[in-house]
Amino acid sequence: HYFPRGSIEVAAEHDLRAGLVPLPGIVLIYPQDFYFYVSPAMPQLHAKLQLAMQQAEQSGLRQKLFRQYYGTALSELALDKR
Repeated sequence: HYFPRGSIEVAAEHDLRAGLVPLPGIVLIYPQDFYFYVSPAMPQLHAKLQLAMQQAEQSGLRQKLFRQYYGTALSELALDKR
């Protein structure tokens, strides 16, 4: 049976889902975005968030934080070998 989970979810839920294991050798890749919703009444907040996200991407901060919080869990899944 197929139970779709993102790689971060698999790592986080591993101990909670007894009997479910990632299928060795296979990874399904599909684009998934994360969205921030901001009230139309606050356009200045939208502009600040957009600028901050662009700066975090350009400076490498986004990737650094991603690795800091998810790097160990993702490396345990050995996605590069699937």
